[in-house]
Order: sequence, then structure tokens, then C-alpha cells
Amino acid sequence: MHRVKEIISEQYDIVPAKFQVIENVRFVYGCRCGEKPVTTALAPFILPKTQVTASFLATIAVQKFEDALPLYRQAKIFKNRFGVPFSDTTLSNWMIKASEKLKPFKQRLKRETLRE
Repeated sequence: MHRVKEIISEQYDIVPAKFQVIENVRFVYGCRCGEKPVTTALAPFILPKTQVTASFLATIAVQKFEDALPLYRQAKIFKNRFGVPFSDTTLSNWMIKASEKLKPFKQRLKRETLRE
């Protein structure tokens, strides 16, 4: 038998959200002679002293601003569906800190947009 033609069909699928913990290992280096200070590798966090990734921040922001899903409802979803107990205050603080990180980008975008 030989192939006469090929029929291609498409289906949409969605991969359900899941929480995962990413373990970051940082090394601390020290000089044996004691002349140089101890040095620690930089942490890969977008928001220092938080446990949130850039991807998770983007998810929270999209759900809040594009899907009109309030932070308190997001916190409830994260707890009920995934067993991760974030408070809406924590999510709010993360959004505030993320917006502060984005200020230079916003200012540059505004300058470029208004430039003639």
C-alpha cells in the first residue's frame, strides 16, 4: 500500500496549572588565607527576600488585570486547589514590589511613545 494523502486535524488541550518548588543552591566562597571577604553567589530572585518567580508574578498579574480576578479570590484558589496558603496581603505586596521594579520600563515606554 502507498500513502494517498495525509489528513491533519488539530485539537486544543490545556495543561492544568501546578505548583512546584524550585530549589536554588548558592555557594559561599571564602579565602583560606582570610585576606578576602566571604563571597556568596547572587540569588536568582526577581524580588529579593521573596519566594516568588517571575512566571508566578506574571500569572498573578494576568489574572488580576486581564481576567479581573481579585487577589483574595486568587489566594483562595491557590489554597483550595493547590494547598498553597498565600494570603491576599502577600499577593498584594508582591504586585506592589513588581510594579516598582517595572517603573523604569514604564517611564522609558512613555518617553518613547510621546517622542515625535
